[in-house]
Amino acid sequence: MKMTERPSMLSPFGVRNYRFQWSSDLMTSCATEMETIILGWFIFIETNSVPLLTLFASLQYFGTLIAPAFGLAGDRLGHRNVILYMRTTYALLAVVIAVLALTGTLSPLSALVIAGLAGLLRPSDMGMRNVLTSRMVAGDRLMSAISLSRITTDSARIVGALTGASVVALLGIQWAYPFIVVFYLASAALMVGIHQPSSKPPAGGVVLPFTPVKDFIDALRALGNSPPHLAAMLLAFLVNLMAFPFTLGLLPYIAREVYQAGRPAWAI
Repeated sequence: MKMTERPSMLSPFGVRNYRFQWSSDLMTSCATEMETIILGWFIFIETNSVPLLTLFASLQYFGTLIAPAFGLAGDRLGHRNVILYMRTTYALLAVVIAVLALTGTLSPLSALVIAGLAGLLRPSDMGMRNVLTSRMVAGDRLMSAISLSRITTDSARIVGALTGASVVALLGIQWAYPFIVVFYLASAALMVGIHQPSSKPPAGGVVLPFTPVKDFIDALRALGNSPPHLAAMLLAFLVNLMAFPFTLGLLPYIAREVYQAGRPAWAI
């Protein structure tokens, strides 16, 4: 019996759409990590408030409450289109911060407001990436594609954080944010290069009406009827509630209080 040859780990890069998405995801992840480091440190240094620092961290995930709406929008408008709109919005918000920093009017309050607006979108980004990947990569390559995407995200935590800290230390926050804007714009441009995957037509060719509330209730019922999926959702909820706020939100506090990092020269 002849054994079927398994695709290599890098086989998803043979798909044109995936190459564009992977590159776009890399740009977005690096820019996000740079923003998190820069704004978190800025807010903590300017206010010396740990509660405000943790508020900034929590705002990054505030959009989790409306994430199902983005899933419904992806089903109706196309996941590629929704991700493109999201990443264009990231760029516009980064432009606002860059202008405020360049004019010397950036304040902790304005930083928190803009971070909150971006936080309405970011929690849906990872889920939308995975759905889009599943639409463009064949099943035998899907696990490799998702794994490569995860490696990209985790690598960006290192590269983005180091890049953000280095650039802001050398040039100041006023000139560091234009780099973030460029990363976001490049990410959006790469999304434009993706050919929108076609959705399967509904049974009988009948287009169902758009009923977001009913669709959301149906999704909850389906989740309740699938114990493995429900357990995974509860585990993810506990991890986000009990772990991520500490590992991500308190890094500037640890840097100053534990590692004795002083006030940088670029602080406004």
